[in-house]
Order: sequence, then structure tokens, then C-alpha cells
Amino acid sequence: MSVRVVAIKQSLLILVCISVSFADSPEGTNKTVKADLPPLRIPEIYAPKNNSLEAKCEHQVQIFEDSLQKFELWALEMFDASTKIPSGIFEGNIRDLGMYDQCLKVNATVENETIRGKHCMYSLEGNFNVTKLPVDPIMSVCLPATCSPKQVKEKMQKLMNMAEQFLGSNKIRVKNATCSEVDDQPWELGAKVTLGIFVGLVAFLLICTFCELLLKFTSVNSGLINTLSKFSFIVNGQRILSTKVSKENIPAIAGLKVFSMFWIVLVHAYIYSLSSSMVNFGEIEDWYYSWRSTHVFVATYSLDTFLAVTGFLSSYLFLKGMANRRKFNIFLYYLHRYIRLTPAYGALLLFTIYLLPKMSSGALWQPMFNNQSTCCKQDWLPMILYGYNFYYVQGMTCLVHTWYLSMDMQLFWVSPLILYPLYKKPKLGSIILWTAIVASIITPATVVVVNKFSTMINKEHYTDTTMLLKFYIVPYCRAGPWLLGILTGYLIASGSKAPNPGVRIIGWSLTFLAFAYGYFTFRIYQQEDYKWNMYWEMFHGGLGRHIWAFGVCWIIFMSALGHGGKKKIILIAIFQGC
Repeated sequence: MSVRVVAIKQSLLILVCISVSFADSPEGTNKTVKADLPPLRIPEIYAPKNNSLEAKCEHQVQIFEDSLQKFELWALEMFDASTKIPSGIFEGNIRDLGMYDQCLKVNATVENETIRGKHCMYSLEGNFNVTKLPVDPIMSVCLPATCSPKQVKEKMQKLMNMAEQFLGSNKIRVKNATCSEVDDQPWELGAKVTLGIFVGLVAFLLICTFCELLLKFTSVNSGLINTLSKFSFIVNGQRILSTKVSKENIPAIAGLKVFSMFWIVLVHAYIYSLSSSMVNFGEIEDWYYSWRSTHVFVATYSLDTFLAVTGFLSSYLFLKGMANRRKFNIFLYYLHRYIRLTPAYGALLLFTIYLLPKMSSGALWQPMFNNQSTCCKQDWLPMILYGYNFYYVQGMTCLVHTWYLSMDMQLFWVSPLILYPLYKKPKLGSIILWTAIVASIITPATVVVVNKFSTMINKEHYTDTTMLLKFYIVPYCRAGPWLLGILTGYLIASGSKAPNPGVRIIGWSLTFLAFAYGYFTFRIYQQEDYKWNMYWEMFHGGLGRHIWAFGVCWIIFMSALGHGGKKKIILIAIFQGC
């Protein structure tokens, strides 16, 4: 039977499914369509194999095919839950999740075989010319639960091979296939232990809160109760939510951090939306190339804001502490930082590995978070040792955003090589610092030219991650803003005075130009016809982040010296306690 005839009959079958779904008596409709429609021959993509591991799937698929030809309701439901040709393909509707719940509800017994529906997703690769965005068509199929993702991929590839005769030279490849679990998976020991840890922690905090209430409303006076009360929800909640600051608080820091955090959340919300099912990828492509999206994707500079702030706080607090005759113990210096970060980081890892996959279900949920859980189980050690941004081979799928945490910790490890000389021998420390700043300009520029990287994240980097892995997330290419922050902290800690009005005007003007440079240069990379230019990429790769960081550091510098003006009010008033 020709593929054309099959397509016609499948279209008729779709109408049958609609009729059955609205009929008062599906069985009666079933009898009617059996008389009116000839048997449907499904393409031979389910040919049995002699592999005993796959035999169960092949046998049940054959039963599904036979039952579909007989228009049995459970088979119609499985077919109806799978992707058909969606409407609006030319507008970018290239992702169809099918009907997840309907597929999993299928539970039929045929020929002494219990057949349950299993919802699977598969992505396609080919020259579709629907959108230039880095998104692949994603389709769904409902098959018997005995089928593995590997078998699903093979079967869908056979179907794509049949479709190629209509597409000329365009070859379609099934990139991968994932399937959701039919039954709830049993709780493994690690999940039980993790849940026990979290429940125990909450119970401990509740007990501590009760102890605080005892001290407050009764005459009980016990050393143990007094100690436990310090961990109560009430007292610590008040400290966390308090907006009081010390006299030595540096103005504008809180505002810069919060604005940058909002910016990061915004851009990642847009990025992750590309992983969802949308019907208008074509319009999104137009939006991506327009100025309307620039404020979103230029948010990469928010990381440089954080690095500049981190560098400033590291040097300012270190030098102020040493000036107060605090002894420097490098072991405690590292240990304090590690203990501050790692318990919360470890709790997040445990939650991601054992609990997050069980929090929900859906067409995208289980494939996404089961994969992340598996990766975190494999890579937890380099993660808690803060070397994950150098560890991966094919890219990271476990808590991808924590690359920044690793890079930040690596910069912290080398900070004593700069900070201690700045305190003990300022001239030597200044030479080391300025040498590092120059190196932070030359190094990324060299990496960009040698590898022919484009220095700003664009749509190609969602499929080819080489630039991200070798340039974007490594400390030797991102250290520039951090080093400028250290320089700013050193200048303030060493007692620098505010510059004269003329210099201040020039400084604020350059700050405005620095931020404008960061914004408008991204428009260059947004152009559809942008071509790689060695001289431009070398300049921007070497100095682009330093230019932005200069603006951030100038705001911190002037605000700390009492000349922040209206900028100080905007950055402080709302977020003072953050």
C-alpha cells in the first residue's frame, strides 16, 4: 500500500478518534466505522526482530497494529495520544507533546497480554527551514510500555525514512528518544535518607523555635534550651529579613546584586522557554533578531557585575580585616569559605538527585529531571570540589548554572596571591595585580582568535557548546571584572579620597558610555548576516567585559566615597537589606 493511501486513511482515522471522543456510546461508533472504513494498513515500521530482549515490545506493537485496524477503543486512544501533523508548522509549531495522561491511562488485556501505554518523545534533525533558532522538532508517540527508548528511536527512524521520498534530498534523523515511566518508581535508599535528612532538619528547627517560645513566655532557664533557641525560625527569620545594615556597609552593593539577579532570572526564563512546546517559534525568531530582545540577552554582563562586586568585597574586607590586626590563616581562610557554601550546595545536589524527579510528572518532566538526576549521581564529587566547569566532556546537564559557583571558588583560591602582597608589600602587590589585569585582557583575546570564537552567546551556542566550555565559563577568560573589583576595593581600603568634580563628571560619562557599549555591541551579534571578524572579536573578547566592569566599579567607588547621588538612592533604598 502506498504511503499516500496510508496518509489518507490515517486522516480518516483521526476523524474517527474525534467521533469516538464525543460519542455517547463509543462502542456504537466503533461498529459504525468498522462497516464504513476499510482496514488500515500501518507502514511496516514495526517488523519483528529475533532479539529476545526486544521480542516483548515487538509482539505488543503487533497487537496494537492489529487492534488499530479493528478500531478497538484502547488502540484508538494510543494513536490519538501520539503526534500527528500539527497545524501552523510554517509559523514554527514544530513541537507537539501529544496527550501524556491519555497515553498513560491505556491499560488493555489482549491475547493474554497486558498492554499499557508509554509516552515517549523524540527529536528530529534535518534541514526544515522553519526557523533559524536552535530548536529541533519534537514529536511524541504512545507505544506499549514494554518498548525501550532505543526501540522507539529505531521505529521512528524507519518512519522518517519513509517520509524522505516526499522531501527530496532532505534527510531526517531521529536524534534521540526518551520515555516517561509508566509506574511510580520505588523509593531507593538514597531517596529515603535524603527525605529523612530534610524532615529531620525541619523537625530540629521546629524544636528550636519551641525552645525560643518557652524562654519568651515562661520562666524556664536552661543552658541547652537557650542554645537551641538560637536556631529558631523566628530569630533567624528576623535576621534574614532585617533591613538594618552596619555603619561600614558599602552603598550600592545590594542594589547592583539584586538588579543583576533579576536580570539573570529573566534571561534564563527566556532561554528555558525554548525547551518548552510553543506554537510560534517563527515569531520568536523575529523577536530574537529585533532590538526588543537585546535587553534580555545582553544579561550576560550581569555575571560580570557579580564578579566585580565579588572582587571588591574580597579585597575590601580582607584589607580592612588585616588593618585591624587580624591574623591571616590561609587554612581557615579556605575552610571558612568552603563551609559557608558546601552544605547548602550539597543539600541542593541531594534534592536534585533523589527528590526532584519525584516531585511531578509530565511529557517533559521525567525525561529532563531523570537525566539530570543520573548526571548528578555521576558528577557529584567534582561539583562539591568546585571543579565542575573543567570536568565535563560532552557538556553539563547537572545543575548547569553552578558552573559560576565553581569559577567563583577558583578565583577565591588564587585571591591570597594578590591580596596578601597588597597588604604586606603594596608596591609588589600592585605589580602583581596590574600584571594579572593585563593578562586578563590578553588571554581571552588570544583564546578567541585561536579558536575563532564569537564572544557573545548567540543562537549557535545552544547546539555547539565549544565556546561556552572553553571561553565563557573558565576563570582565566572571566577574571577581568573580578580583578577590577579587587583594584577598587584596594583603593577604598587604602584611604583614597573622592576625585574633584571635573574628574567625577568624566567618570560618570565614561560609565554611561561603558553600559551603552555593552548594550549596543550585542546588536552587532544579533544581526542575521553577522560574520566573524578577527579584529573586532579580539578587541571585544579582550576588553568588552572590562569596559562593563569599569562602569560597575565606578558606581561602587563613588558611592562608597559619598558621591553616588541619585544613583545611590536608586540602588540602595529598595534593596538595602539584601
